[in-house]
Order: sequence, then C-alpha cells, then structure tokens
Amino acid sequence: MTDARAAVDRMLRRFALAEPPGTGRLVDGAGPAPGSLLRAAEDLLRESWRGEDGRAPAAAALALIVLGLDTAPRDDPLRARLVLHLQLADRTLAHLHGDFRTAPEVRHHLGAQTQHRSPDDLVAVAARYPSGPAQQPFRPADPVEGGAAALLATLPPDDLCRPGLLARLAHSALIRYECGATDELPALWARAREAFAAVTTGHVDAPDAGRVAVLAGIAWVRAHPRDREAVDVAVRGGRLALAAASGRTMGGLRDRHEMRSVHFALAAALMCTLPWAPARATIDEAMGHLEAYRAEGLPDDNGTYEVNLASLLAARAVVDWEAADAAEAERMLRALVERLPPGHPLLPHVAEKAAAVGELRGRMRLVPRALGAVATRFLPMMVRFAPALPPVQLRSALPPDGFRTDPVTPAPAPAPAPEPGPEPGVSGGTGNGNGDGDGDGAADDLYARFTSAFPVPPDMRPLLDALAKGPGTPQGMDPAFVADAERRLREALERTEAGSTERAWTAGLLMAVIGMRYMADQDAAVIEEAAALGDRVLAELPHGSGEHVRLVLASAPWQHMRAVLAMDTGALRACCRELRAALDLLPGDAPERTAGEVEYANALTNLAGLTQDPVLAAEARRRIADASRRVERTPGLTDLLGGMVTSYGHWADYTDATVRGDQRAARAAEVAFVASPAGEMPALRFEVARIAMADALEHHDWAAAADAAARALETLPSLASRALAREDRRASVGGALLGRRYPMAHLGVDGADPSGAGRPDPLTGTSLGRTGCAAALAAGRPAQALALLERGRAVLMGQDLEARADLTALSAAHPLLAREFAGLGGRLRRAEAGEDFMERHVPAAEWEALLMRVRGKPGFERFLMPPTEREMRAVAAQGPVVAVNVDRLRCDALVVTQERIFSVPLRELTEGQLALRTQEFLGAVSLPRTAPDEEHDRARELVLDTLAWLWRTVAEPVLTALGLTRPLPADAPASAAPRLWWSASGPLAYLPLHAAGLQRAHQLRDGRTVLDRVASSYTPTLRALRHARQVSSGRTGGRLLAVGRPTGTAGSAGASAREVAAIADALGGVRAVEGEAATPERVLSALRTARWVHFACHGVSDPQDPSASHLLLHGGPLSAADVSRQELLYAELAVLLACHTAHTGQLPDEAVHLASAFQTAGYPQVVGALWEADDAVCALLAARLYAALRGPAPGAVAPADAGRALNHVIRALRTRYARSPAAWAPFVHIGR
Repeated sequence: MTDARAAVDRMLRRFALAEPPGTGRLVDGAGPAPGSLLRAAEDLLRESWRGEDGRAPAAAALALIVLGLDTAPRDDPLRARLVLHLQLADRTLAHLHGDFRTAPEVRHHLGAQTQHRSPDDLVAVAARYPSGPAQQPFRPADPVEGGAAALLATLPPDDLCRPGLLARLAHSALIRYECGATDELPALWARAREAFAAVTTGHVDAPDAGRVAVLAGIAWVRAHPRDREAVDVAVRGGRLALAAASGRTMGGLRDRHEMRSVHFALAAALMCTLPWAPARATIDEAMGHLEAYRAEGLPDDNGTYEVNLASLLAARAVVDWEAADAAEAERMLRALVERLPPGHPLLPHVAEKAAAVGELRGRMRLVPRALGAVATRFLPMMVRFAPALPPVQLRSALPPDGFRTDPVTPAPAPAPAPEPGPEPGVSGGTGNGNGDGDGDGAADDLYARFTSAFPVPPDMRPLLDALAKGPGTPQGMDPAFVADAERRLREALERTEAGSTERAWTAGLLMAVIGMRYMADQDAAVIEEAAALGDRVLAELPHGSGEHVRLVLASAPWQHMRAVLAMDTGALRACCRELRAALDLLPGDAPERTAGEVEYANALTNLAGLTQDPVLAAEARRRIADASRRVERTPGLTDLLGGMVTSYGHWADYTDATVRGDQRAARAAEVAFVASPAGEMPALRFEVARIAMADALEHHDWAAAADAAARALETLPSLASRALAREDRRASVGGALLGRRYPMAHLGVDGADPSGAGRPDPLTGTSLGRTGCAAALAAGRPAQALALLERGRAVLMGQDLEARADLTALSAAHPLLAREFAGLGGRLRRAEAGEDFMERHVPAAEWEALLMRVRGKPGFERFLMPPTEREMRAVAAQGPVVAVNVDRLRCDALVVTQERIFSVPLRELTEGQLALRTQEFLGAVSLPRTAPDEEHDRARELVLDTLAWLWRTVAEPVLTALGLTRPLPADAPASAAPRLWWSASGPLAYLPLHAAGLQRAHQLRDGRTVLDRVASSYTPTLRALRHARQVSSGRTGGRLLAVGRPTGTAGSAGASAREVAAIADALGGVRAVEGEAATPERVLSALRTARWVHFACHGVSDPQDPSASHLLLHGGPLSAADVSRQELLYAELAVLLACHTAHTGQLPDEAVHLASAFQTAGYPQVVGALWEADDAVCALLAARLYAALRGPAPGAVAPADAGRALNHVIRALRTRYARSPAAWAPFVHIGR
C-alpha cells in the first residue's frame, strides 16, 4: 500500500466516508513526489466541486496535501503551493459541505509553515495571508500583501488558488480605495476581473470572486461613468456569486451570511445599470434581491437597506413617474441623515442622495403624470438626479436605536403564577458559582425542600449535594458516581406517574446528572439526550403549571446548547420564547427566577452571535447586568451563581464587541473571559484556556498561546482527580490532552462516526502539552516550554510518584505530617483497587487538604509542586537530559544541563513525517519470523534507514549542540561513556533513539551513532528521573529474584530457562521462581523483598488499555496496574526482557507500560524492550549484563552503573548481529 493510499484511507475512515470510484483512481495514481500529490489533490478538488457529494474527494485531497507537506523537503519549491491548497481543501470541506472538523489541525499546520522562516518567505506568506485578518478601513496595507503579490506571480495560470488570492488582494485594495487611496483603483479592478474570469460556478471561491467583481465594477464605474463593460462584469459577477452561494450547506449562520452578502452584491450591480437602462424589470429584480438581503440580514443593518431601497424607489419613481415613490425615498434618506452621527464618513453621500431626490420631486411636480413616459426617455440626460441611483453600502456602525421591542416574540398571555414548590434540576444552570463558598447552605435548603415534597433515600444526599455545588465537584467529575446516580434516577423516573410533581422533579435531577456526564467527556450526543428527556416530560405536564415552569428552567440549558451546537437560530429563538414565558410566570423574588434570568441572558448572547444582531447583543448585556445585580442582592446566590454570571457577562461583552466589529474590545473581553473566575469548574476553566490557546495559535500569538496552555495544564490535576477510578483518570487525561470527540459526529453530519473516531491517532495527533511547548519555543521561552511539556505528560505516573515521594526533609521537620502523608498514600493505593467510588473520594479529599497543610509550613511552600527551572537544571547533574518535543507546529530538542536550558531546532523533522516513519518501523520490527526472506530483507533495510534518519534529524543535531562529536575509542571501558537521558514525546516514544546512527557494517568505522558517543538512558519526565534518584539513595538489603516461564513453542521452555541459568551462573545466590510456581500472587509476594528482579517470560502490550499490559505468568497475568500499586522498599533494578515491556499505548506521552509500572512501584532502574526481542538474544544479553554488574562478593550485584553496562553490551550485540538491527536495538535503560 502506498503512503498516499494509506493517508487517504485514514482520512476517509475518520470522516466515515465511502470512497467514490473516481476518487480511488486519482489516489492510486498519485506518486510520492510533491508534484504528483499536488496534481492529484487538484483533480480531487475539481471532482469535489462537481459531484453531488464532494466530501470524500475533498477529504482525500486534504490527506494528500498534508502528506506532501509532511514528506517534501523543507525548501521544496512546491511547498508554498501545497500550503495554499491546504487552505483551499479546508475551505471546500467547510464552505461547501459544512464540515469544520479539520479546521483546528489546518491552522496548526499553517503555523508550522511559519517556523524558522522570515515573514517575506513565500511559504510563510502562503500560510499567513489567505486566512489572515481582513484589511481594516483607514489602515495601511499589511506588509504581507507585498509577499502575496509576489506569491501570486509564481502561480501557474491554471492554479486553483489563483482566484481566491486575486479576490482577496482586490478586496483589500478596494477597502483602501474607498478610504481615499485612489491610486489603488487600476490594480484592484484588474485583479477583480482576473479573479472573476478564472472561476466557474462550482469553484469554492466563486462567491468571493463574484462579490469583488461587483464591488470593484461599481468603484470603476463611478470613476469611469461611460465604461458599460464594467457594469456588465459587475452584473455577471453578482449572478455568479448568487449561483455559487445557493448550493452551500455551511450551517445556519454561515449560509445566511453568504446569501445575504451575494443578494446585496447583485442588487448593487443591477442598480448600476439604471442610468443606461432604467427598466422596471431591472428595478424589480434589484428590489427583490434587496428584500432577500433584508430577510437574511439584521434588524439594524446600519442603514444599508434603507439607503439603497431609497435609491431604487427614486429610480422607480422616474420610470413610473410616481410621486409617492419619490416622496418615500426622500423621507427615508432624510431620516437616515438624522440618524447618522456627526462626522460619519458617508454622511455627505446620503445627504447628496436626499438632495437629488428632493430636486427630482420638484421636477415631477412640474411635469404631469401623463407625460411621465415621455420624460423617462430623457433619463440618461438627467445627470442632476444621478446621485440618487448608484448603491451605497455603509461600512461604519450606527449607534443602537434602543430596545423598542422584545428581542423575541412574546408567548401567549400568561397563566397565574405557580405555587411555590421544589425546583427541578436544582439551579437551572449548567455550572456552579465561583466556588468561594462551599454551597452547604444551598444544599441543605435544597435537601429540605426536596424531602418535604416526597421521600428521598438517605444515600441520595451525596447526589443532591453534588448537584447543588455544581458539576465541578469531585463527585460531579467522577464517571462512576455519575453513572450510578444516572442509573438510579432513570429507575426512579420509570416508577413515577406521568404528569406528577415527582416525575418533573426526577426528570430535572436526571437532566442535571446527564449534564455532569457532558462536562466529563464533552460528547455532544449527551446534550441531545438531556434535551430530548426534557421535551418528553414537558409534553406530559399542563402548560403554565408550577411543575411545567420549573422543568422549563431545568431543561433550558440543554435546549439552548442543542440549538447552539446545531447553529439552529429558529430553535434558539423558540427556546428563548419559552424560557421568557416561564420566567414571567414566576414571582419576582423566586430564587430560581434569578438562575433562569442568567440562562435567558446567555441564550440571548448566543442568539446575537448566531444572527450577528447588535440589538440582541446589547439587550443580552443589559439583562446579564440586571441578573448580576440580583445575584449580589440575594443572600446565598453569590456562591451558587456568582462565577457563572461573571463568565456569562464577559461572554456577552465579547459577543457584543464582535458583532459591532470592535476588535480591540473583543480581545479585551476575551482576555477577561479566559481569566474569570479562578473558582469556576475545572472542566470549564480547562476548555476556556484551550479555546484561548487555539485562538492565539490562529493569530500566531505564540506567547499568548503558551500562557493559555499553562492555564489549561494547571487545571489538569483537577480533571484527573485521585478520586476517580484509574481507567476514568486515564480517559480524562486522554480527552484533555489529545482533544475531545468531534461534536459534528453527533449533529447530523452524514456519515459521521458516532464512536468518536475523530479523536487524534496516537501516531498522527498531538497533545496540549506538546503544542504549548511548541508555542513557548516559537515565543523564545525554552524554560517555559520545558515546564509545559513536563506538566502535559506522564500525568498519572506523576500522581502515583507523588504518593511515594521522598519524605526525608518532611520527616526531619514535621514527623507527624510525614507519617500521616505516608499512611494516606497507602490508603489511596488500596482505594484505587476497590470498586466503591465513595471509598476513593474520602482519601482523595484528605490528600488535597494534607497537601495544603504541608505547603503552609515554612520551607515546604513548593512541596510536590512542578519543578522550578533551577530544580530542572539540577536533575542534569549526572549528564544532560534531552526532551524531544514533537508537534505539528515545530519539533525541537530541549537540552537541560546544570548551567542552562536551551533548545535545538529540529528543522528536518516534522510530526507527520515522523508518524509515517514510525508506522513503517513498527511494521518492520513486528514482522513474523515465518515471513518470506525477501520481506525480512526489506524490513531490515527499513530499520537501518530509520535509524539513519533518526540520526540525521534528531540525534546528530543534539549531540553536536552538546559538543559530543567524537566516538569513544574502540577499547574504551563501559565507564568511559558519557551519560545522556532521552525524554521522547509523541510518536518518537516508539522509536530507539539510543540506536540512531549509520549502522550498516561499512559505516560503523565512522562512529556516527549514538551508541558510539554516549550511554543512553530514558526517562518519561524530569520528575520521574528526580524521583528515581531520591528513592534509590541509601537502599540496602533485599534479595536477587529471577522469574521464569516457558517462552518456547508448544509450551517448551525456550530461552527462558537459559536466561535463568545464565543469571545463576553469573551471580549465584539467586532465588528462582519458575514454571507453575510463578503465579502472580507468589511473584508479587517475592517482589516485596527483592532488590533486583529479572523476568524471563512473555509480555503483552495492550494499546487500548496500557494499564492492562501484562507479563504472562502461571495462573494468570501480572498487569502493569497490579505492579504500580505496590510499594517496594528494597527495589534497585528490574530487568524485563519480555516483549514490549517499554512499549507505550494510545497515550505515548503518558508512558503507561510495564517498565514504568515497575518504576512507579519503586525500581529506580528498569531494563526493558521496545518490541518483541529474540529469545536467544535475550539470554545472551542477560549473561553479559550480569557479568558486567557482578559485585565483588558472591551473589552481589552493583547496579549503579546499569545504564553504561547495558550500552556496552548492546555495542557488543551489534557486532554479533550486524545484519539484524531489530535483534539488538530494542533494549533500553530507563531511570537514574
């Protein structure tokens, strides 16, 4: 299978799309060269614009372009065109098919193309200009425009990206021309005509090209009144834009905005024909498009509709010689003159139109109506009235007229106010307050009101308490707790009678619990589930009854969110109407009314954002301000609603500024929203920070992106609370770091994968920590970059190690706290193995409280906090640590020495290319032994090529930066090798950096390999390495343990017996647990007194659940989770030569595998294997390794230098197995 076929297959699987026959032919014809990939992508894009369902060819084109970017040399002359086509394919998916799933990744790719390039580099220009900020009125041209013009000159005439680039350049020049730069007119008109001539109706950029042809044509005609060709181009451009936009399916707001824009463009073009051909049919057609513009537009469009309708009325008045039309035109124009603020740039134009129409009315009074038909023949000569005819589009905002009507149509006359009663769904909101108060008073009040209505089992109290405090509580974030509560509430709902108060109450509680599930996994299907439940139970209740009103409040957040996610303005308006009607039925002092008013204001905010309605946006701000005052005046509500009101207020400010086009105010509101308030739900804080990071990346604000990533990662420990079961913690970390499911998978997108296949692949995705690290490096902050990378990986391992922290200093200063800490760590490990989730919550809460107490002691303020820069540098005391960050934005090695932290840019390494290489490499080293010889030959060559590529792209630049440029002498002892620790991320975690180099036999004499220059070790994080050194100091005692199980075929002993025998021969005094005696229980018992352990058995890696990876023992598996829960006080060295013991799973940055489990349990050093190792090689390695580690006394082992010893042994194995690199390269040393 070719790389092109594999890339397209992955993309189509992600979109759950079948491949049309034509698509397969084009993909299979694509070669590996960038030019071939680009030609195939262009053909696929043309196919996507022609077909009924062009999503599959568009997705395939995107896959080929990304492949080209990942594999083409950095200086390939086609890279700029590939970057342009990347955006073209993304626009095709979004604008033609309403599919925005690839947009974040495309932005990430675009950011990557700007790294290590000057701003005028054509590749950087191609990445920045097409999707950059639009030209602003009265601002000079962005310097990047010069680069865009140069880029345009390099494109072939038939390049699919030419029309879009020409249209954008023409439109930017048009804005400047209208602001007084008259010298721009010739160039903008030439580019607009060229863009219009280059597109067909199906081209994704046809609406833009058509619109700019209209606007440029109008501008040209004003300066050249006799040029009728320009008018013809404008009309044809308008018709092209309308035809192209009519088939779009981008989603409610985007479709309406597009249609509104093209209707106005065509109306304006038709108006330009009137001085030459004042036909009634033309006027009627223009009016029709203007009315369509109004129907799709805003309640207050800054006068655009009025001024142009007045022009058309004036034209119709002349054609029909109808005084009433002229009078209405003058009235509208005079009113608009009064509304325009003083100094408005277009005020003179509107005043001129009003004066011209006034003079027209005067002439009409002199000419009888019967002579009107004669008069119209001379209209082209009536130049005095010409100013009334051309279109005017006001670009500056008018002040709001106030709030003359309610933003949504009122509901029917209200029924009598409901009697006070229990409120379903607790607060009617989707979140808790600012968290400054503990909410116990509110929860007690809720519990009392609930139990007074009908009996509640005592064990429901934790659920009510969690609901009162909001989804951000530990219980609300625990999937096990939520699942249990949801199950019980569903059972209770089935027992209730339709239309009863108890049923309404139970439904409200159930919706709130379902909402907790949404906060945990951000699955949009959960929103639909909660909203559908509300619909079903509301239909059973009498309209206007107390139960109905309160259930409307409880279901409103989910109805609201469902409409927003679907971009359904009609459904959102209906939600607002029903919510408003319910609120009007409640007494003014009802506490649930305040929560409902907050939700209503937020719904108005989102409706304003969807419709781009400035009146609604201003109304939403007013209502959220009123609600905020109510919350402040009402005792107890600040704790429950204060934080939510503050956040909603900033969101309303942001929406209002965005609708008004005030970018400065929008940015300020966004910053305030991101920062508000510190006590909000962790999940919300995390999502807001991640959204801010994505926005900063899109605008290439690297420093802001890094700071936003830091805010998100600070929240990560709260999302992966120790109160959660381990699999839930792992899922929470995975969802947070790798990204949520694509919401459109549940919003009616045809063919979307409901299983959540949209989550990034472990080999082709990135993570929040890596992206934050890359952004910090782009901002020139290496220390912050390393800190972000540290916080964003091995999160679960870090939590486990905290519970086993070195307590020497704490014991000396505060022995009681140290004992309490050690005991609580043991309770956490035991609770994790239990099934009762409440047993986990108690010690987890005590743990957080204990941490606060310890950090309150002088000198312990940073106890178990992330390491400072100085502490990170101290970890490099025994040799440099190299953390390799892999991200789509950029790839770098962060080098930590005792003196400094610095970065080495890895410019020849890309995340996509690394993913491809890794997939091929893993296939090669896992080739069955029974495969044909020619396949083994190809696999061997691929492994050698990969090791050479790793040397060129990663290892050699790092070693050169460290001054390690000479190989060790051939006869140098093991102790002579300088040490170096690798800390790989992403796909690199699957590859053997220690074996990188030119490893073919004829190349070895040059010493261009890692093995010949340093002794390599690995560490998941700097924290793990520091912990390994702390726990190993001063350990004495313990036994030598060898565990053996048959590894041969058909149950034969295989090489495992030889391994155990080799150990016994080398060391003596070894306790061997073999055969049927090697059960998981006996091995765990033996490990408690083992200083050193060797496993000679098979291992299994579980990529779906890495904690379930295990060693195969008699009677059952010994899993990574079982091992990691141990606390082994004598541990020094574990040797795990079984298959895949250091192979990570779906979360490569989490380093969840058997080797890390033994590290967590207490072994500061582990020798493992990245892939299945040959039995004979394992036996030989064991014999040589233990011979090197043998101490002076019989049975003694000196493992302190195990890293150097393993490096020495691997060099010897390389000589013996020179033609089989997969045989000697899998073995790694992890730890101190």
